[in-house]
Amino acid sequence: MITEYFHRLGFHENETHVYLALLEVGEATARDLCRSTSIARTTVYSILSGLVEKGLVSTNVSGTVTRYVASGPAALPQLMEREQVEASGRVAISKQLGALLEPYFASFNLQVPKLSFFNSEANVRQMLVERLPDWEEAMKAADGVLWGYQDYSFVEHYSEWLEYHWKRKDDYYPEMKIQLFSNIVGPEEKLTGRVLNRTIRQLPTGFRFSSTLWIMGDRIVTIRTDKRPHYAFQISDDAFAANLREVFRLLWMLTS
Repeated sequence: MITEYFHRLGFHENETHVYLALLEVGEATARDLCRSTSIARTTVYSILSGLVEKGLVSTNVSGTVTRYVASGPAALPQLMEREQVEASGRVAISKQLGALLEPYFASFNLQVPKLSFFNSEANVRQMLVERLPDWEEAMKAADGVLWGYQDYSFVEHYSEWLEYHWKRKDDYYPEMKIQLFSNIVGPEEKLTGRVLNRTIRQLPTGFRFSSTLWIMGDRIVTIRTDKRPHYAFQISDDAFAANLREVFRLLWMLTS
């Protein structure tokens, strides 16, 4: 019952598991939580960092040891209220931006990028399912490659969609190549060979993107999943996308 409430609030399974494990003991190190949850250490650290940022967990540092403490029950409704305010602010800004862009769309001779905004986890999930066929066609019309960068928090939150995407790829577009960089590549090793033409590489030391970025033909998609509420943008523009494909093609060559 408790886990179902967390799911309805947008928490993913591992995040709920770590938070409840911490509640049971009151205070613990990341190593303690790795042992009690059997979740990989890098994932536990990522989850704890997110919970601290949300105000659901605090830290107690003694020397070189960091212990994590669950915040009181009032922290959850406070988090939801903050996210609601942030989401309302983004909706208002998107409307203002739309009004500013309207004159460009009224120009008959001007090619203006088409922008779509998705401002909640539910809308992001809907976007992923409904737009996937369009992305596949866009890639087929270009170079047949999904270029970009994938923040590992996207993998944690949207693993079900990734499974759907990979199966659909093998069934309908097996020749498509997936060539992405990531901030965490260790967990990807178990997928080696499982998905045809899918390669994940780690960016050189000192480089990192803060969100997922895909370039698929003339479609550019950015998804922010390292904090809530999740949101995404899609830009449809052939020139902008072509330039970004060249950037990632060069990065791919330099890191081969």
